[in-house]
Amino acid sequence: MALVPYTITALAESDAVGTDGKNIVAGATCSMYSQPLDTVVTLYDDASGANGSTSKVTGANGQVVVYVEPGSYRVRVNAVDSYTLVGAEKQTTLELISSTNTYQTGDTITTTGFATAGDGGGAQWLATATTGQTPSQTPAQLGDALLNDANGVQWSLVSGGSVNVDTLGAVGDGITDDTAVFTAAAKGSISAKTLTQGRLVRSDSASVYVPAGNYNITSVVDTDGVQIRWIMANGAVIPNLSVSDEPLDSDATYDQNPAYLFGSISYDDKRVFLRPCGSRDFNAGFTAQVSGNPQRGAEITGFSDYTSVANYADRDAVGIYSDAYADPNEQILIDPVTSYTETRVNLPAPLTSNQVARLRVGMMLDTRHTGAKFTGTVTDWDDSGNWIDVEGWYAMGDTSDGQIPSGTTGILINPVTKVWGMNTQIKIPTTSYAHAGSGMEIGISDWKAESEQFETGRDIAVDNSPHYVWGLHITNFTSNKMQAHLVLDGPSWYAIQTNANVSNGFRYRGGGSALITQNDSLTTRGRVLNSGRYFLEEQTATVTATPDENPANSFYWDTALKFNTASGPTMELGRQYDASTPMINFHQSGGNINYDTRIRTTNGDGSTDGNGFLWLEADGGSGRVYLDADDVIVNDATRIRPADNNATKNGDTGNRWSETYSVELRVGTVGDVVWTNGTGSPEGVVSAPIGSMFTRRDGGSSTTLYIKESGSGNTGWVAK
Repeated sequence: MALVPYTITALAESDAVGTDGKNIVAGATCSMYSQPLDTVVTLYDDASGANGSTSKVTGANGQVVVYVEPGSYRVRVNAVDSYTLVGAEKQTTLELISSTNTYQTGDTITTTGFATAGDGGGAQWLATATTGQTPSQTPAQLGDALLNDANGVQWSLVSGGSVNVDTLGAVGDGITDDTAVFTAAAKGSISAKTLTQGRLVRSDSASVYVPAGNYNITSVVDTDGVQIRWIMANGAVIPNLSVSDEPLDSDATYDQNPAYLFGSISYDDKRVFLRPCGSRDFNAGFTAQVSGNPQRGAEITGFSDYTSVANYADRDAVGIYSDAYADPNEQILIDPVTSYTETRVNLPAPLTSNQVARLRVGMMLDTRHTGAKFTGTVTDWDDSGNWIDVEGWYAMGDTSDGQIPSGTTGILINPVTKVWGMNTQIKIPTTSYAHAGSGMEIGISDWKAESEQFETGRDIAVDNSPHYVWGLHITNFTSNKMQAHLVLDGPSWYAIQTNANVSNGFRYRGGGSALITQNDSLTTRGRVLNSGRYFLEEQTATVTATPDENPANSFYWDTALKFNTASGPTMELGRQYDASTPMINFHQSGGNINYDTRIRTTNGDGSTDGNGFLWLEADGGSGRVYLDADDVIVNDATRIRPADNNATKNGDTGNRWSETYSVELRVGTVGDVVWTNGTGSPEGVVSAPIGSMFTRRDGGSSTTLYIKESGSGNTGWVAK
């Protein structure tokens, strides 16, 4: 074997290793003994083996360079011993485990592989002060990033961050059980301190790297309560995490019962830039998923097998893909429990080892109490799973300390009651220099062509086929109706604002209620369209109400504004299950007032169509209502009258009607005196009160005008 250099430094006994040179010892006698046999060896002056002797003397700088074979040595300087490794010992981790060489605390060895040189499992190991252990134990047997050599000395993995499972002996052949190795890697990874934010605590966190391979994991990997980020190489496969033949749109429970890798799973090929090359992850720049199947990836283009291309015409590319799956297998229901204290729940039976392995500091516990449930944040638990400690219990709406849930009502461990595909927030503090913000900006640059106004069919293979671009597309992939495609919450000036160059403010193509608000009425500035030809454009005549729906239980009826085409285009205001006063306020002046003019309705009886009152209001003192038409027709009205008697003019001295047509003219402040006309004498024919007049169209001298002078019926008419 070739000789390698090693520098021996002689130090004063009071000086530590790493001296600054002030306490070196010149002329010190040095010798070396090979381990584990502790045999004195020959020290040479160069790699050729010149001037060999069993001892050397340090020079004026307190050092001497000697040449020996690589190995483990006891070094004696002026009768003071230390131990060291010289050169690179060419051995694998398994060879270190079976080695009987004598090593000292602090010795390090870098292995060439785990089982064989170059297998990717090489690592640096540090001899610890722990001795007397069971000889020749692997990391998998110890359940940690540790090993015992044949002398019972325990070695720890030297890691600068995440632990590679291959360095601890993972095989990745799809057959060998690698569960224990994954557990060892999780426990041996360097974890952060427990994060505390106010009264909220979070689990320790660490990362483990999983290279390409097919890893057989048969039970939950015990991470000792640490939240592990599993960094998966693109070629890393864990069959227990997926069901390969499950259709992408299935509602089936994924094969994660239990979820063997509990924590976050990410793949190391996170691209900032991507050239699309297929479907799913290969057409997504970045994919974020909560629960579900971590190896299914982005559901882009909907591929489950090669025939899927026949079911979807487009070929999608997505910058960021996210989905959230409310997985019931990640929650544990215990009902009933044994008892509650201020900071603990005692369980009727121990949790399973898989369930204990999934517990994390910072998890939520929800009790199953009806009405106001209690919630606690996990801080600790019994290793056997007999109890779980929380920071405290808090009923909904009650933030006081010292609460204790009543009875033995059960708990839900790690509940998920609401899932979000994406949740974005902006925060601008009062001291910020920011002057604008947008929760999400969707920018589109379509240089190809202007989109078609209506979809009339398309052929993707034809480049000049109809062209469509959407700013936002929300799709429900099931047949179950959502409450709403879009919910706007919180104070704002405008619910929806469209700026310049928007041709139409709103377009509705489906069946049902186009717009729904749960407020009592739309605010005066609820929807503003700065530029547009139409607020709503209907493309169908199939929108109908559903009479058999229960109005008290249906948001369909809770509509302040509804567009309906059941019997032709109509607009409806108000609700159909309790009384209200719908109104439309018009603002023309630009003043900060309630309205310039208004249309409102009152006094409907709720049982007969058309039995309400309709008000056209311009009643501020000088307001007017104009009817600007060639012909104004009052249809089927029994009368037109003022609201108050003797208080309203019909015209004035400067604005007279040019002609008035009436069957009867009744004048005066009281009574029913009439002025009418006809042919023939009114005597015995026309009934009227005394004082009425009748003009005879076929009369002559003294028979043209008649006055009712007596009687209460149709008699008493006298010709004048």
